[in-house]
Amino acid sequence: MVVDALLLRFTPDGALVWDRSWGGRSGDVSAGVAVTAAGRVLWSGDSNSFGAGSDDAFVLQVSPDGKALDADSWGGAGIEHGDGVDVAPNGVISLGATAEAPPFALLSAPTKLSRPRGTVTTADTPLQAASGTVDDPGGTVATPAGTTPGAGGFDAALVRITP
Repeated sequence: MVVDALLLRFTPDGALVWDRSWGGRSGDVSAGVAVTAAGRVLWSGDSNSFGAGSDDAFVLQVSPDGKALDADSWGGAGIEHGDGVDVAPNGVISLGATAEAPPFALLSAPTKLSRPRGTVTTADTPLQAASGTVDDPGGTVATPAGTTPGAGGFDAALVRITP
């Protein structure tokens, strides 16, 4: 089974606007998202399908309507992971990454996005305000209501954080 990176866009009330996947013949994993002042989505992660080595960091720029505009990978012959991504008010993009060993190269990556196989739907339960969520070193997430999300090997959750 091949794993592709997945990006979903929601309205402020949690309704799904669009979903896109990106990847190739090997595993590609999402790690970070940021939004520019113009509404473009910066999407980061790591790719086993594209780049210079076995794992390389990637950054994709996606238009507000879900079309890929630009994609680059960064890394060397070793393992590099793209973690968080951010954009400054002046448009400079920063990528937090994990790097094994230089030399590193910045390479162009494919900009083909597709809809995920299967169906992505929003949850029936509306988003609710939460405070005091704790993530312990064992990986368990506890919410104020005492629930622990996740029943399988890989689970996804949408968390809304307000100041």
